[in-house]
Parts: sequence; C-alpha cells; structure tokens
Amino acid sequence: MPQPPSSNFAMNKYFMVFLQTINFFFTGYFLYYSFKTVRVTNWNYVIVCSIAIFVTFVLLCIRKWKISSMEVPGKRDRKLLKTGYGMLALCGIIPQFLVLPYKGNPMILLCTATICNLLPYILLPMFVLKHSYTGRHPKSCIKTFTLALHYLTAGITTIFGFGRNITKEEFDMMKSIIWFFTIFFSCYSAEFISMMIDGIWLEGEEEEEEEDLEIGSTNPKCNVCTQEFSSQIIPRFLVGCGHTICHGCAETLLKLDREYILCPFCREQTNVPGGVVEVLPKNFAILEMIH
Repeated sequence: MPQPPSSNFAMNKYFMVFLQTINFFFTGYFLYYSFKTVRVTNWNYVIVCSIAIFVTFVLLCIRKWKISSMEVPGKRDRKLLKTGYGMLALCGIIPQFLVLPYKGNPMILLCTATICNLLPYILLPMFVLKHSYTGRHPKSCIKTFTLALHYLTAGITTIFGFGRNITKEEFDMMKSIIWFFTIFFSCYSAEFISMMIDGIWLEGEEEEEEEDLEIGSTNPKCNVCTQEFSSQIIPRFLVGCGHTICHGCAETLLKLDREYILCPFCREQTNVPGGVVEVLPKNFAILEMIH
C-alpha cells in the first residue's frame, strides 16, 4: 500500500509546536494575573516548581534511555511517540482534575498549572519532534470525538462544578485553568487516543522494510509480534492489502463473530471465509528466503 504524501508526515508535530508557541505568550499573562489576584509566596512557588520539573526531567530521561535500547526501530519510535503524547495529555488533564478538590488552595493549583504548562517544552523535543508520522486511518473521527468531549466537560464543569462558596478571584482562576488547558492541551489528548486506537505510520517505514528484503535478510519477522518467521511461525498474506503477518497474529486479529481481519498496519479489510485462518495464502517468498 503506498504511503500518504510526504507533506502529511510533518503536519501533526509542527502544529503542536505552533500551538505551544502561542501558549508561551499566554503563559506569561496567566502567571501575571495569578500572582496579582492570588496570594502566593514567590520563593515557595519557585522552589516547588523547580524541584518538580527537575525530578520529572530525570524520570523522563530514564524512560527515554530504556525505550531507546529497543532493537526494533519502528517499535522504538512508536513507543517514544506514544510516551511523549501520553505525558502531554496528562499535563493537560491533571490541572483540570485538581481544580475541584483543591479550589480553596490556590498555591497547589498555581504550582500544578505552571509545572504542567512548562513540561511540554521538555517533552516535545525529547519524544516528538525527531519523528515524522501520520495516522494510519486519516478519516477516523476519534480526534473529533475526543476534542468534543474535552470541551463539553470543560463547559459542564464551569457551569455546575464550583458551587457558591468561593470568591470571584478564586472562580476566575479556576475557570482560567480549565479553559486554558482545554484549549492548549486537548489536541495532545486527541492525538494520543488516535495513536492508541488507529495506529501511526512512520515516514519512510515502508521503504525501510523493502530495503531489508532487497539486501537479503534471512530472518524476516512479523511486524506485529516481532517473532521470526519459520516453519512453525507461518507468514500469511492479507489479500485485502498485501501486508504479511504471522499465522498466530492472524488468529488473534480474527474477530470471533466475524469473517474478516482488519490489517494492523493500514486498516484494510481481508475476508476470511468460514473464519479459518488457513484459507489465507502463505507468503512463499519469505518461506523460500528462510529455507
């Protein structure tokens, strides 16, 4: 299956950079407004935020080192992207969850909002910007649904969640936190959910697989479970798209009450009459290469 146009691969990550650039200017205004309206001891605030960001940075470095030691490049790059977007999504969700239980403690809210707002400047270059990718299922509505759910939750919380026993300054601060992180961070959640459900396509991925076959690799692997093909791990063609997976993965992907498999790489459908994987043709090119 041919790849999408090369311009599609950089679109997502550069949009995130653009959004974070705009966020940088709003951050300054947010901090100025918070210090002006809420009594916070400046040194306590700086110390708490600095320690939290430093500890998180160390943990992220350890996590990246562990992922980078993986031998399979495609699996490694996907893991880095999912880790980065997962952490970015948490940076947007955590401050909003803390608004209600800590609405009477502006110090906790302000520290949390600041930490989560600064971490993307570490996460984006560490996990995201080095990789060009696009979704495998561009017509999916997962992103739209996730964004709509974010904004709906923010609206309901703003209208019904705070109660009446708070001052106007506290209400303004909590409202600002909810909508600030909804506007600037909901896209990270949408991207992460889309990655987990629809999968991603790394730029040059198909070309790299073709190059591996051309140089005569004698140990081709299933790109789903990473097991080497053999007389026991049989390569099966998905006739709907031409991709190859092993017999065991084909059985796992086959729906129990249906007679088709959705390709894990391009989401194309392959019919399996009778629900028996053995009807899928073997990839004899790979079998000959092995033997």
